[in-house]
Amino acid sequence: MITSAVPVIAPAGSHPAEKPAGAIRVGVIGYGYWGPNIVRNFTGLDNCELAAVCDKNPNALKRVTRAYPGVRATTDFSEVLRSPDIDAVAVVTPTMKVNMGMRRPLSLVCFILLIL
Repeated sequence: MITSAVPVIAPAGSHPAEKPAGAIRVGVIGYGYWGPNIVRNFTGLDNCELAAVCDKNPNALKRVTRAYPGVRATTDFSEVLRSPDIDAVAVVTPTMKVNMGMRRPLSLVCFILLIL
């Protein structure tokens, strides 16, 4: 289960759009420079559901939960990689941040999109 480092509170009257039962559940690691654009593109797809966003920066997680109420937010990338609720992961971090500590866990996931 993915835990949230930031409380997730949906504004009154807001509800995430319902996605089809067969939607691909995506996790995004990195919500810095390109992350918000990638997240926006995933959420705009009919057959795609944003399941989680990971970033080490608590301010980035606050931004994502404000923009996408109800999304799971975490600072631990391994929670995203190990979650049975996620079908695919987009890693949106600078090349130097995809270090040896992250490479081995990445091999455990079925589908990964690296955006460096």
